Amino acid sequence: MSGYDYYDTHANEYFRKTLSASKNNIYTFLEISGINPKDKKILDLGCGSCRDTLEFKKLGANVLSLDGSKELAKVVKEELGIDVMVKDILDINYKSEFDIIWACASLVHFNRKDTVEALRKCKSAVKSDGMIYVSIKLGASKEADRHFETYTEEEFMDMISSAGLIPIATWHNDDSIGRTVDWFNVACKK
Repeated sequence: MSGYDYYDTHANEYFRKTLSASKNNIYTFLEISGINPKDKKILDLGCGSCRDTLEFKKLGANVLSLDGSKELAKVVKEELGIDVMVKDILDINYKSEFDIIWACASLVHFNRKDTVEALRKCKSAVKSDGMIYVSIKLGASKEADRHFETYTEEEFMDMISSAGLIPIATWHNDDSIGRTVDWFNVACKK
């Protein structure tokens, strides 16, 4: 089962489980980056339940929500009234359009080669003075119903460099929906 298949099949369950999860990483990122999101253009890449989209909108941002799951996009539209562009991350082709690219747990299903390509697409899409946020799982992470690609910090930082991105800050956090996961967060720029 691919990542999108899982989210299409479990759209309602995933929406309910993640909508109220912690948004602390948004505020950590904003503090580190020094960006005031008011009137900024943000791409919420792999937006899922649109939890972060909602938070950025509350802060006055203009957010484009993108996800690969058609069914999850339908649930978000029905429950929140938010239009989600259904598109694979590897198919985006934006050029210097966004102040922030927000990829919270969005790249965890991609293999390593595709993760570097997705990071390159983020680099292309962000404005020259913009910032990119990405979070990934560290260590082994297996769930019976879907695959997660995991890394060491060093491996992922090498991928950031391979994509031509400059890391500004990194931090860790626990899983916001109760799983035993070490999330590694990176704020970076072009």
